[in-house]
This record gives sequence, structure tokens and C-alpha cells, in this order.
Amino acid sequence: MSPFSAIIPSFHRRHFLVSLVCFASVLAEFLPICLGNIPYTPSLTYHAFVTCSILSMIILLFMMTCIVVLILRPRRKVRPLPRRTDTLASICCYVAAGESVEGSAIGMLDQLSGLSNKGTTERDNVVIERGGLYAMGIIKGDGLRVDCDGRITRLWSD
Repeated sequence: MSPFSAIIPSFHRRHFLVSLVCFASVLAEFLPICLGNIPYTPSLTYHAFVTCSILSMIILLFMMTCIVVLILRPRRKVRPLPRRTDTLASICCYVAAGESVEGSAIGMLDQLSGLSNKGTTERDNVVIERGGLYAMGIIKGDGLRVDCDGRITRLWSD
């Protein structure tokens, strides 16, 4: 996602730190415009000079505040994964379907099978129609998996 499209969804999901950083990156897009108008020239009005100077300082102070918040934030909810995700095999261990659970949805890979042959728009429409949400969590038998929400008994962050 781009920071422009991630601010509101992350705020609704109560990921306030993510939305704060996205907002800072959006402000960073406007910072070069303000900084370019700071040198006072006869072709620039005094009000534009003052406005750009103040806006630049506000944006820079906000970005420095975001850096301090990121450095000093508590890390109690961040748990390391049991295995690293730097190889294809380790990622497949998380995504692979675990044991079947009676009365629950089928595994994530089973739901997505056959979609590789479809076009991008058609594939996206099928995924949206199914309405499946996926999360990393513990499924029955204490296996850590990325799977559909129906199979997950508790989230990994809990």
C-alpha cells in the first residue's frame, strides 16, 4: 500500500503508529515544495516566505517526533517468530495447511487453488467474493500458521 491509501484503513484497525508514520510520509512529499520557497527573493512575497518557513519547521518537528516515538515505543507485543521467513521453505511452513478441523473452513491454500490461471482482476474479484480473512495464529494442535480466520483459535500476538 502507498502511505496515501494506508492512513485511514490503519487508523480504523487501531494501528495508530502505522497511520502516524504514513501521515508523516505524506507530509514528506510536500516538504521539498516548502523548502524550495524558503530563500527569500524579490519574486516571492513575504507572506509566502513566512508560510513556507513555518510549514517546513512544523513538518520537520513532526517527523522528528515520529522518530522519537518509534524509538521509545514499548515492544511488549512484538514476539519473534519461531522460524525466520527468509527462505521459501520457511514461508511454506507457515502457509501450508495443517490438520483438518471438523466443521471449519478449508485451508487457505485450498481456497486459493486454481487462481493462478486467472487474470488479475478476475482473481481479485474471486478473493473479495469469498470474503475470507487471513491471520497468523495458533490452530488446533498449537501449530503456528497463516490461515483463514475460521481455523485460528488464538492470534500469534496474544
